[in-house]
Amino acid sequence: MLRIQFLVQCVIVAGLYWTLMWMMEAVIYREPHLIGQYANYSVVIFVAMFMELLSRNSERRQAFRRRMRRKPSAAFRQVVFIAAGMSLYLVLTKDHAISRVFLMSFLATAFLALNFSEYFLARLLSQAIFGSKNNARTLLVGPSRSVLAFQEWAHEKRMYGLQIIGALSDEGPSAFRGSLAGMWIGGENEVGKKLSEHRIDQLVLVEPVDDMNQVRDMIRLCEMHGIRFVLVNDMSEWAGRKLASRNLDGMNMTFLYEEPLEDPVNQILKRAFDIAIALVACVTVLPVACLIAAVIHRIQSPGALFFKQKRIGIKGAAFEIFKFRTLHDCPDEEGKQVTTADERVFSGGRFLRKFSIDELPQFLNVLKGEMSVIGPRPHFLEHDEYFAKLLQNYKTRSLVKPGITGLAQ
Repeated sequence: MLRIQFLVQCVIVAGLYWTLMWMMEAVIYREPHLIGQYANYSVVIFVAMFMELLSRNSERRQAFRRRMRRKPSAAFRQVVFIAAGMSLYLVLTKDHAISRVFLMSFLATAFLALNFSEYFLARLLSQAIFGSKNNARTLLVGPSRSVLAFQEWAHEKRMYGLQIIGALSDEGPSAFRGSLAGMWIGGENEVGKKLSEHRIDQLVLVEPVDDMNQVRDMIRLCEMHGIRFVLVNDMSEWAGRKLASRNLDGMNMTFLYEEPLEDPVNQILKRAFDIAIALVACVTVLPVACLIAAVIHRIQSPGALFFKQKRIGIKGAAFEIFKFRTLHDCPDEEGKQVTTADERVFSGGRFLRKFSIDELPQFLNVLKGEMSVIGPRPHFLEHDEYFAKLLQNYKTRSLVKPGITGLAQ
């Protein structure tokens, strides 16, 4: 998130810099000035801001600061780095042409803008990325003291979209009083039951337990339900498998998997890639494919051009996938797997399937945000449940969007 905030701040500073430059040139000097010289200083500014970003230690590397007394420090550091960078460039180049009034005016307004962004930009970005639709519904497991510590940490980081729905503890409801009142929803041996009863996105074991088999059972249940498992500690050896550890603003957590798409920057880049590819496909390839499919349908099997069917998407949510129809209309046999010599498939449909032309309408699902260009293939609802019984960690695939093509292809 810090990288996104940094990029947005760079855009703000750039807009401010060139707006002030235009005002100075157009309103005060009323004549063209050294635009190239101003451009050099704009590069220096961005380099200085990047150096300040790299200089932050782990305590300062926090995208969202809630206490107002901490707000000016980040903006002040940024402006100090910018001022130092411009001063160094000014001395080294012995530049007499650029306006010192402009530079001082820019530094003053940049401090105000950056200071303002530290408070409001964090909220806007968090609402856009970790809005209510993206809240991670979290189930806590462990003793009340550790649940309280995690709850206090989660309250400080609530902008990140953490939504605690309850806690499982063997201490019983009597230990959950005061600020924890109402959080206890069962014992630690009820993990499987609660995962089935509630819509959970992640389970957090807030404190290690002595029974390693209990932890492994939790991991197994989370994988069966396609739920993220988080351990508040680095316990790779203790859990009997390689885990991924991260320090999130002072809370050390351990995850089952490395998840690059948990990074908002990676999410934005992947979504931009999906939209770019899907738009090109929908404008160039899809219309031609629609014409071919329509002609084949007209000759061999009149009916709907597209075939829509329920499939499983991210977080186990069902969506309607688009494909070119390759079977004669058989509503009663929609969930039946197509075989090599299936009589339902007309000859033109076999051609569409052989060259995967029938899959092209799924670029519409990509534009709708239901699928990605690359990801695990979505299956029938019935097949999804069947495979989940065969493979313990099958449902972990639902942590990402299904794709048009993936490793299996």
